[in-house]
Amino acid sequence: MDSGEHEQARARLERDYLAGALSADEYTRLRRELHETGVLTREIPTELPFASWGRRAAASVLDWIVVVVALTVMPAWGVLFGTFLGFLLLPILYQWLMVGAWGQTLGKMALGVRVVRAADAGRVGYPRALGRVAGIWVLGLLVLPLLLAYLWPLWDERNQTLYDKMVDTVVVRVR
Repeated sequence: MDSGEHEQARARLERDYLAGALSADEYTRLRRELHETGVLTREIPTELPFASWGRRAAASVLDWIVVVVALTVMPAWGVLFGTFLGFLLLPILYQWLMVGAWGQTLGKMALGVRVVRAADAGRVGYPRALGRVAGIWVLGLLVLPLLLAYLWPLWDERNQTLYDKMVDTVVVRVR
């Protein structure tokens, strides 16, 4: 394996680990193997395992259940923000902070999917996560664009929604 191939193998290994396609133990073993021998016994996939529309939809439903339960169980939210503001602000904060920190909301964690940068499968971070949430709400100002955004993964080759395309993210399976 020449140095260019070695570097490509290392980059694919890093990308797959960050996307959640490899466990920490498997990543460590493969990284050591690549460093010591310059060859990998396991072929690293070049394509990310994109999450299906069904998994994404189910994760969204679970996330809405989390938000509704949080607003119902915590009466202080109702007093502090009012029902309308709570239903508007809590989902934005929930999506932004969870995806920004971990690339996953509770619904995505439950269904084994994660939001990553499309270019390198790296961590999304807070600015891109905020852009993603803002894209959802901008498209949601009118019903048809939001419906189109949610259905877009059904025919997109990388299963991206319109708001994923806006900020260059993809949702991948991690288990």
